Amino acid sequence: NKLQSHLEPLRKQLEAVLKQKSSEEEKISLLREQMQAEVQELEADFEALHRFLAGEQVQLLRQLQERHEGLQARQRRNVSLLQERSAALAKLIAEAEAAGAKHGLQMLRDIKGTFSRCENMKFQEPEMVPVDVGKKFRNCFLQDVVMRKMEKVFSKVPQADVTLDPSTAHPRLSLSLDRRSVRLSERRPPDPPPGVSSSSSSRRPSRSGASIGSGGDLCVLGSPGFCSGRHYWEVEVGGRRGWAVGAARETPRPRQKGASSSSSGGPKREIWAVGTSGKKSQFWSMSGCEQTAPAPPGEQPRRFGVYLDCERGQLCFYNAESMSHIHTFHIRCRDRVFPFFRVLARGTRIKICT
Repeated sequence: NKLQSHLEPLRKQLEAVLKQKSSEEEKISLLREQMQAEVQELEADFEALHRFLAGEQVQLLRQLQERHEGLQARQRRNVSLLQERSAALAKLIAEAEAAGAKHGLQMLRDIKGTFSRCENMKFQEPEMVPVDVGKKFRNCFLQDVVMRKMEKVFSKVPQADVTLDPSTAHPRLSLSLDRRSVRLSERRPPDPPPGVSSSSSSRRPSRSGASIGSGGDLCVLGSPGFCSGRHYWEVEVGGRRGWAVGAARETPRPRQKGASSSSSGGPKREIWAVGTSGKKSQFWSMSGCEQTAPAPPGEQPRRFGVYLDCERGQLCFYNAESMSHIHTFHIRCRDRVFPFFRVLARGTRIKICT
């Protein structure tokens, strides 16, 4: 019995270890399948890219050939015109020399006729063809046609048209007329009327009646919101402190049994953002209470790309200039998610890039 009492915990521990081992093996198999799927997707993308570039190369070579043939035809026309002019001029010179060899009145009559034909002779001016036209055409084609086509063909996530929503802005924030940039106003808002608390006066109803820009949170939401699909927008930050960009959502708090709607409290706010606190860059993941994590040392971008994939539940941040990855949040898009902007310091400005 004593032996069994010692063996039983070991058997349970062995069972747990085997179960954990099986789980890890399943994860390995799943990761292998995911990797194979990603490799296949990547290979398919590059095959499509190669086909696209090969087709564009054929088209570019054909257009360049047509362009150069046209240039050569114009140059050959110029040579033909100049040949005709040189022949006519050579003929007049020969006539003048022949007339000069004569004597008396006949020489004067021939010279006069030759000079008259010289004055009345008109030649078509050749069309000058610059030799660098082909090079300029090629560069223009590559930059303005092929690259734009590639963006349209391979850009699976077009840039979202995001603007700031004034109805969600904190009263101390100042929005530009085009609703593309926000900064902290130099003036404080007027005091609330008697009987109205400052916290309630600073609340502005959002699209759903919620209030993201309430209380002391100096923030504003972007429009539109997203609950499905993939979306990308870019933000430029001016100023080195007191800002945050990302995404946010508000969900109604569950009402307790027997409690009134007013006593259930405001909506639950969730925010995922990257920004600065003091002189340090940080990532925020907030749900009720704030949780921060320091950003890894390295580059400090001023322009951020924000990529939201609602189906995969990913919110990714990139350096929009180098497209290097900064951070990824794993979220749930059960409710509509809105672009989020926060400005805490004067002299700091956030601009939505177009």
